[in-house]
Amino acid sequence: MEKVFSNLDASKADLVKAIQTVIGFHSVKGDPQPGAPFGKENKDALDFALAEAKKLGFTVKNLDGYCGYAEYGVGEEYVAVLGHLDIVPLGKGWTSPPLEGKIVNNCIIGRGAIDDKGPIFAALYALKAIKDAGITLKHRIRVIFGCDEEVGMMDMEHYLKHEPAPCFGFTPDSTFPVTYGEKGHVNIFLSAVLGEQPATNVIVSIGGGDTMNVVPDYAEATVRVTDPSAFIALSQRYTQREKCQLTAEGGNGNEVVIKVKGRPAHAMEPAMGDNAVSRLCAFLVECQLSGTLAEFVGKINTLLGRECDGQSLGIACSDEVSGGLTLNFSRIICKNGNVEVGCDIRVPVTVNPETIAEKIKGATAALGLKLEIPEITQPLYYPKDSFLVTTLTEIFCRQFGKEVAPMTTGGGTYAKTMPNTVAFGMAFPGGISKGEHEADEKLDLDELTLATKILAEAMIKLAQ
Repeated sequence: MEKVFSNLDASKADLVKAIQTVIGFHSVKGDPQPGAPFGKENKDALDFALAEAKKLGFTVKNLDGYCGYAEYGVGEEYVAVLGHLDIVPLGKGWTSPPLEGKIVNNCIIGRGAIDDKGPIFAALYALKAIKDAGITLKHRIRVIFGCDEEVGMMDMEHYLKHEPAPCFGFTPDSTFPVTYGEKGHVNIFLSAVLGEQPATNVIVSIGGGDTMNVVPDYAEATVRVTDPSAFIALSQRYTQREKCQLTAEGGNGNEVVIKVKGRPAHAMEPAMGDNAVSRLCAFLVECQLSGTLAEFVGKINTLLGRECDGQSLGIACSDEVSGGLTLNFSRIICKNGNVEVGCDIRVPVTVNPETIAEKIKGATAALGLKLEIPEITQPLYYPKDSFLVTTLTEIFCRQFGKEVAPMTTGGGTYAKTMPNTVAFGMAFPGGISKGEHEADEKLDLDELTLATKILAEAMIKLAQ
């Protein structure tokens, strides 16, 4: 391993530059185009990654713009390292430009720095160090660049239609050492058609939230009331009582615009954020407004409230392996006479998500809401004593210098879609690299150095 590590030290500057460059692609999922099923920016990011891999001396393949890979070695079977180039929306509150990859306090700052552009390029350079060291391997090693992890993982579905599954694999899209369990996933949408509204004391419009897997940090509504001054005074009392960032200002005529600022977080840990959408709905219910939109908001507040465990919806549950169910009130959209809310629900690994879906159907039907459930994903679970989990855990703990137990997560990674695969890194327990789905996402350069060496040893061990 000494030669591999020496190679990695020598190429660190090139790795950092590559990560900074790929952060520059605004690769949020976009409208499909020819050769770009997830939008032009995703295609450009993939083209860059494959060009970089080819420059480093690897065989590369582009699978119709869905994903691509770089490969090294010979053998019938291969070990896969999967990461993604797509990102969640930038959001607000950045103190450094999110698409520039600037280095601040020894950290690369930018969207995708730790989720997941930085980690997958670390894997690419780890593979280069292995290649340059001339290490003999039993299996090929393949670094796979995905483009649709954050939204639907259609990239890996396409991949498996055209390529065999790996004998072993890992995705550096979680936390070291190993994530041996990932919660199940249920996405739901609740909607209603709006009828004719009264002339006053009504909600005119409402909106907030961009992405299902992010706690919304901003929401806004417009109301029309008979006494705007009294309404604004009511909002001020609410703000003082709740100690939240809610403001109300006069608009056109008797309209008042309410704005709520929250704090973003990953949907797998909604309690770590401050949900602006649920805050706005809770306030509007207290205002006792009329009309079909106000009625809808009231029903949603009854079902979801401000909680993050699904208690009011009747789906709260937990297990010893992965903890409790989480619910993120992700967004609310009102347009063209319709209103819709979306929720991201993470289900404990020992609970069947289909059971949760059935409970939701009963609760929403009782309130007369239209329900759509476009996604139900089963949980992932590997025994803690399995070869893959024990091997990767041992490598990490030895290099890290501390014993750390494998864990479960509410997050969902490519491990759910790719057989024989677990999440492995790349954030460190208690580490500096963090901020996925939040402002000022960062990748610490010292942690990057150690993580790349850990990934390299893991590739070699699994491929020998």
